[in-house]
Amino acid sequence: MPQFECEAIIFDMDGVLVDSEVLNEKHWKLWAEKEHVSLEWIMSIHHGVPAEQTITTVAPHLDAATEARWFEENLSKDLDGLLAFEGVHELLSGLPEGKWAIGTSAPKIIAFNRMEYLKLPVPPVVVTIDDVENGKPAPDPYLKAARGMGIDPEHCIVIEDAPAGIKAAKTAGARVIAIPTTNGADALSEADAVVSRFADIAVAVNGERLAVSW
Repeated sequence: MPQFECEAIIFDMDGVLVDSEVLNEKHWKLWAEKEHVSLEWIMSIHHGVPAEQTITTVAPHLDAATEARWFEENLSKDLDGLLAFEGVHELLSGLPEGKWAIGTSAPKIIAFNRMEYLKLPVPPVVVTIDDVENGKPAPDPYLKAARGMGIDPEHCIVIEDAPAGIKAAKTAGARVIAIPTTNGADALSEADAVVSRFADIAVAVNGERLAVSW
């Protein structure tokens, strides 16, 4: 069984812990129809990056900050159909405090609404797009999450589902395990390992270190 050892794990949220694809597509469709933008284009690039960044790419003529606020306000109120992936509750509940964190491109209100709705354990360190100057694929979210735990990013493993997040984590110096939930395995080739589903990941606590296997 393959295994990585580390001092801490940093999880992306959407596409890793939370299955929110139906909701995200629903609200991107509403926004795309409002602004007459290609939904297919949006869906091909939005994974793992902040909404404002996606809007800047597909509609540079619009005020991206204003449009992102509209999009995120509507999305934050909608929790119908939101699910946690199989194995998430069990794995997170078994991790020692201070040995895991979350680094997400979602704004704080969406991240915490989703975790509360799904009754997910919440670590002391949750880094959202509101907490950093630059979102993924910049390394800022993962650098801040690692430092928040007092651990060097090079001693962390990041769990991701999107190329932008993989690039962010690798630039930060972390190793990456990717899950092909929102992207095919071919798109995740820059990760150090790709597993078929979250439930395949197991973590053993060995003193101050974690052994992550799949």
